[in-house]
Amino acid sequence: MKTRYLTLLAVLLAGCMTLVTRSEQGVLQEVWLRVPGDRVADLTFDESPTRTRIADRFDHSGLDDNYGSRTSALVVPPRTGDYTFWIASDDGGELWLSVDGTPATKRLIARVDGYTGKDQWDAQKGQKSEPISLTLGQPVRLVALQKEGGGGDHMSVAWEGPGIERGIIETQYLRVPELSPETAAVIAATKTADRELKALKEKASAFWKAGKTLPIEYSTRFPFSGAPPANDTGINVLVDQAHQTQFAVLWGLRGQIAGQGFRACSSVACLDSVLKPGANSRVRIRVGDMEPFAWYPNPEFNIVLTSQQDSKAQVYTPEERRALRRFVEQGGGLLVLGNRPRDEAGADAWSMNTMLAEFGGGFSPEPVTLAGRTFAGLTLDSAWDVLQRGDGDRPVRARRVFGKGRVMIWEARDTLSPGKKESDESRRQKLTALKANLLWLAEGKAPVGGPAQLPHLGGVGIFPELDQQMGSVVVYYAANQSAEVMTCIRDHIPQAAKQIRAWLPSKTFEEPYNIVICAGGGGGWAINGRPKAAAVISYDSLGILGIFAHEMAHTMGGPRNTSDQLAGRSPHHNQGEAHAGWFQGKISAQFSGKTDQANRNCNRILELEKKKGRQLDVATEHQTPAGREFWGKGPEWTKLWYIWQKLDDRYGPTWYPRWYWVRATRWAGDPGHQETWDEMVEDMSIAVGEDLFPFFRKVGTTLDHDRLERIEFQGKMMELAIAPLNAGPAGNVCLDPIGDYTKPLPSTRQ
Repeated sequence: MKTRYLTLLAVLLAGCMTLVTRSEQGVLQEVWLRVPGDRVADLTFDESPTRTRIADRFDHSGLDDNYGSRTSALVVPPRTGDYTFWIASDDGGELWLSVDGTPATKRLIARVDGYTGKDQWDAQKGQKSEPISLTLGQPVRLVALQKEGGGGDHMSVAWEGPGIERGIIETQYLRVPELSPETAAVIAATKTADRELKALKEKASAFWKAGKTLPIEYSTRFPFSGAPPANDTGINVLVDQAHQTQFAVLWGLRGQIAGQGFRACSSVACLDSVLKPGANSRVRIRVGDMEPFAWYPNPEFNIVLTSQQDSKAQVYTPEERRALRRFVEQGGGLLVLGNRPRDEAGADAWSMNTMLAEFGGGFSPEPVTLAGRTFAGLTLDSAWDVLQRGDGDRPVRARRVFGKGRVMIWEARDTLSPGKKESDESRRQKLTALKANLLWLAEGKAPVGGPAQLPHLGGVGIFPELDQQMGSVVVYYAANQSAEVMTCIRDHIPQAAKQIRAWLPSKTFEEPYNIVICAGGGGGWAINGRPKAAAVISYDSLGILGIFAHEMAHTMGGPRNTSDQLAGRSPHHNQGEAHAGWFQGKISAQFSGKTDQANRNCNRILELEKKKGRQLDVATEHQTPAGREFWGKGPEWTKLWYIWQKLDDRYGPTWYPRWYWVRATRWAGDPGHQETWDEMVEDMSIAVGEDLFPFFRKVGTTLDHDRLERIEFQGKMMELAIAPLNAGPAGNVCLDPIGDYTKPLPSTRQ
């Protein structure tokens, strides 16, 4: 490895070491795609660069994953004196300099081990060169090598010298090195490819902004980058999470499988859609700085791993059961991780047992003790070989041949997959067993091979096969949902979306928000790449509705001013957790029918304050370390909901959109203005037409002012009486429609 790297480095540097200069300003940027590793020492390729461009600056970012780059230029000093150079990169980087342009004088002057932040010059000692004496007008050769593995990527070079403050080297001091005919040809080809890429990106952007999944040609045009796993077996493993999505399997076990040389891909789509030859699955691909959904040709798999411990989770449909049976009969391997049913009725009703019955097996409610732990016993026909028995000689682990394929039932995930706190020896033993059992399961057919990288972006490889668009929100879901959840998706979510938009009129966003319904009882994660998405783990319709409302509210900024702006930023964040939770609570109350308590049961803050012996001060303790240490995470939002519920009690729900409209109108001349808490209470007082400062004081809020007797708004002076609000319990959640938020509020509700 080291010899190849040094040989390549000599070629890379010698290839651009020349004193012949060009009149063109800029740098020569060369990129080699699909090169694994994250260190410069991993640059062990011999081919010509994939892309070559003339760039304006000695920096770049957002190129791709798994690539290597070389950026070279002649640097022309504007004055004689000592110059210092820096390099910042993600991942590893090296900066080489030659004072006369020849390989003989090249030397390494700075480097990055691991990675740094973008333009972060002082993260590592080695990033900075020693002072180097340069002469006015005499160019020196500067070459930056960078290696990117995965995640963010960037490279930049800065300098400092006589009359020059530290910063990225400006274009006026850079000259493109002499180009060989071969390099010029690659540049021309790259320009053509860049034009095509730009057009494709524009089309891709239009697709996903319309809430659509990109056609299949995009996934072939933008393949998943990366190298095969170490010790690649060529065996593809599908980690099925469409029947219970668990982080320990989705990310933990999947990663361990990949670490043993298997190509692993997780999925929250129904098995029949993923295993259908010639069909397509929904994935996320990287197109520049976007990660849109796209259709992707179904990979072929050697093994399916499926797991379910919660018998209430999404079922194995008849179509899935048939697809699994056909998959195994034709040589595929099936690994099943299950659980113990509570009773015989539960065992009979459990869809996992219905699926396993296709292979003559199942989980029994009879507990079996093994090594001090309790597992489910197995019900097996005579074709099974028992691998592990517990007390009473009852089986807990077994395998069998079925058709051309193989099936294995394993008693628990943690006896197959090592945890973070296990000893090195225990970890080694489990990973060795994991690999051996997967190899046995794969013996029914030859390794399918194919692309080295399977879908993996967005926390899930393969996303649900079905979708429904509702304005600025798109919901993705698998076909194995219960009738209750399907009704929620098809009927209740559109109703909830309409209701939230009615309560908080907002401009429809160009970029839709995406909800991914995953299997299981609760949880989720945020997918931050564009387009943004929230993965919701739930089989409960009210849980799905609540999270949907929460995430949708995050995308809604409320009414805008006459310049079509959102202006002013409240101290608790305009579209933050309190805002999202407020509408989550209203939607949950509306669809559950539980309207006999305050929104989000916010009166519980009064009980907590009584227990703690003082009031929570939202102005000084909202999302602060000290506040979180004393109150825990969440009560500051509950306190805001309590305040807002008190305003709902007196003024009805119109005050909320009117508050957002007032803020946008007040700060139209300074849209980015960060409000103080006093300014926020001024907005709210204008919105309701009464002075809210005394009320905020009553509930324990630190403010600079006690009263707001008058204030100017829209060129008119408002005289404000004190709002007659007390610090007692708030009333019930208000689900009334709003009125005209641009007009003063009518008579109060109380």
